[in-house]
Amino acid sequence: MRLKSKIILGFFIGLFSVSFAFGAENALNYCPSNKETVVGVFGDTHGNIGGAKRALEQMKERGVTHIIGTGDFIHEGGVKELESMLDMITKITGVTKDNLYLMPGNWEHNELLFDVAENDAEVNAAIDAGDFDSALKILHHKSAKAANKIFEKYGHLISAYYDEYGIVEIDGKIIRVSHLPQHPIPENLLPPKEHIKKIHGQFTVLDTMERNTYPATSVDFEIFAHTHIAGSYKDSESKKYVINPGVIDPIRKSPSEICAFAIYYPKQDRIEHISIESDRTITCIDLQEGVNNQSRLCPNSPTF
Repeated sequence: MRLKSKIILGFFIGLFSVSFAFGAENALNYCPSNKETVVGVFGDTHGNIGGAKRALEQMKERGVTHIIGTGDFIHEGGVKELESMLDMITKITGVTKDNLYLMPGNWEHNELLFDVAENDAEVNAAIDAGDFDSALKILHHKSAKAANKIFEKYGHLISAYYDEYGIVEIDGKIIRVSHLPQHPIPENLLPPKEHIKKIHGQFTVLDTMERNTYPATSVDFEIFAHTHIAGSYKDSESKKYVINPGVIDPIRKSPSEICAFAIYYPKQDRIEHISIESDRTITCIDLQEGVNNQSRLCPNSPTF
């Protein structure tokens, strides 16, 4: 029986809880240059190299100087897939490691080493002892540690834990970035109900939204991912905009969702969602004016 099947079957033997300290802010700064800053934001690629390549090429056309990656870059391709995905960011866009900020997703921290775990002595010892929960816990811990080292190889690690958040500062704009939403979000930004459920041994949207962790007053806006729904809203509690850049590979959770990424212009304090298929702006959010212009194009944007 494959290792993953053994571990899944072992869930019925017992339950364990994983607790991480969350909410620690990791402020990442950079020194601005004379070139206008343009920030590309993307994630949930789930191993779709072709889709990610198209998104990165479109970011390059828009002159991105910085990139924020929101996690879940892999599907089942392990270390090789993660390395390939991250390596092409700089190669395609020209954005250097100093201006690349990477947030781990649950796929990196929970699944990265499943393919090679059969050779791990600690994991196998726990399985042989019938302690499947410990085997899973060890595997997740080692996956997270390995993933974080890879992220640090290619850019700045936003947070050491996929269920937490970190702070990125670009051109004086303070952005809170997470993979999972840290407080309740509108229903229209959640995936279909069959994907909103607790998962043994993992943190889910239900877990992190229950924390009700809102950004500090110094934060300009929030970015989250994971739900595979591109969109934005102004939160009634924090009075700040919350942005989901969209999904590159929606098949597993929301096959009808448009494939998209986001572009942030700090000077104008404006965010655009870009359709990868049409290479067009589909929404525009003017943060400075406090208006969410979901039904119009930004100035100078092509028609769609």
